[in-house]
Amino acid sequence: MHLSFPSRTATSGPTLVALALGLALSAMPASAREHLGPYNNLLLKNPHPDAAGKQYGRGLAAGDFDGDGTSDLVVSEAGGDRLRVLRGLAFAVGSNPLLQFLSTTINMPVHSYTMASGDFDGDGRDEIAVSAMNASAGGQAAAGKVMIINRLGNGTYEVQSTIQAGDTYPGSPQASANLGNSLAAGDFDNDGFTDLAIGIRGQIVGAVANAGAVMIVYGSMTGIQPDRARIFNRNT
Repeated sequence: MHLSFPSRTATSGPTLVALALGLALSAMPASAREHLGPYNNLLLKNPHPDAAGKQYGRGLAAGDFDGDGTSDLVVSEAGGDRLRVLRGLAFAVGSNPLLQFLSTTINMPVHSYTMASGDFDGDGRDEIAVSAMNASAGGQAAAGKVMIINRLGNGTYEVQSTIQAGDTYPGSPQASANLGNSLAAGDFDNDGFTDLAIGIRGQIVGAVANAGAVMIVYGSMTGIQPDRARIFNRNT
């Protein structure tokens, strides 16, 4: 078997660039090679002593929760009754800031890890939508709920509204419907307020189990309101 290799003069420009990059990377310390970029990379860990098995980082959502123009981050565990909000701080690229986030733990009702964010009330600060898809509603196990969390001017957080099928929202609670198994935010009607799409994967449609549906709830000056909410399924 005869093997041939390109001569030195035949080596292409891209190949030389790749070789140079490989040599540069091999010369870098291991800690630097593990970074996605050259500056200010950070490993965020669960700060709580009972963190074992909590799967910190199972859910993530970004938004400007304090209205300062810098994006913030909210981190959830696999389940439980707390969220970790990391408020971003502006700094110059290449600098070495003392702090990159201001961290706060929000204690709230038991929820899942599915989250989204948006300015549902148009006040310039994003709210956090967090699912409790295994929560009971209307006496039905795992019917599911979604909570909207708002940061107040004094820096505290509150549940601004709770969304579930039935009551003032459309539909009726169904066991194992898991309302809130998925969330997506956007201004669906172009009125300047963020709206929320909520997956209901276990919804019964007609006599078909687990056919699934989506509830759309719309933002307003007072936040998410039930009056225009609708449920869409394969028949609509």
